[in-house]
Amino acid sequence: MDIKTERRVSNVADDGSLLVVTTDEISFNINWEVRIKLTEHGLEQWRHHFEELFQGHDKVSLDFESNVSHHDLGNGWYKFQLYELCQIFGPSFPVYMGSKLPFETEIKLIRKSTDFYVPAPEGD
Repeated sequence: MDIKTERRVSNVADDGSLLVVTTDEISFNINWEVRIKLTEHGLEQWRHHFEELFQGHDKVSLDFESNVSHHDLGNGWYKFQLYELCQIFGPSFPVYMGSKLPFETEIKLIRKSTDFYVPAPEGD
């Protein structure tokens, strides 16, 4: 994950004080994991998406509950790849203030990397 920070003067007040705005640009791959805290409304939307996706597929052995358990981190938090989050909630994401949100507004961006390699122990 690359982070580029930029600072700029946004406004100069009458007294000469400056408002400095800091902007962080974060490069994030859509295949990386995000963690969100779903609302009840979000769970309903996810179920609806799941049922529409697999409607008429008799051979699909997945059910919604097993799909949820794969993503469940506990305490209301769920993990998705960013592209999954967009597919599930994008079309129905609210566009006006006061509408029901599918998840709380804090999203955790997770980048997993392999920083080192630990060889397996040699046989006894």
